[in-house]
Amino acid sequence: MDCTYKNPNAPIEVRVKDLLSRMTLQEKIGQMTQIERSVATPADLKSFSIGSILSAGGSVPFQKALPADWADMVDKFQQAALESRLGIPLIYGIDAVHGNNSVYGATIFPHNVGLGATSQLRGWTRAHENWTPKSSVVQINGFPLACDNLVFLNISLKLPKSLVLLDLKCEC
Repeated sequence: MDCTYKNPNAPIEVRVKDLLSRMTLQEKIGQMTQIERSVATPADLKSFSIGSILSAGGSVPFQKALPADWADMVDKFQQAALESRLGIPLIYGIDAVHGNNSVYGATIFPHNVGLGATSQLRGWTRAHENWTPKSSVVQINGFPLACDNLVFLNISLKLPKSLVLLDLKCEC
């Protein structure tokens, strides 16, 4: 069977229409659902077609988890999502509004309101300079990564291969 929705060369409107036509009501509801990481299991992702997981403040894989530990955890969730009936990649979010204090050894900054309250543009600029070039955005929801090497919170990290989604399987 033709998996138009997984064809990167097909127009996006055609891909969306094809995917939606294949989804059950349960899968559509699951894809609109974001659950907190502390209650998520890889089995739940497959069973309920969960679309997104959020690591809210304090939601860590374990105490003193390093970036590689986070990548391993997200990789397991992503693999489960890709092994679901339609293989829809997972969207993973981290609550890190002032640096990711869930990563052991990460740089923590005041909240934006705290930086703004100082009236010191230099402090805001320095925080922004630290966030922007040293923290890369990883798109794990179906778009290929530019590379499998990531600098995450000042720590170089080799990404698990399953996060580099260049070859999605087709089980339509």
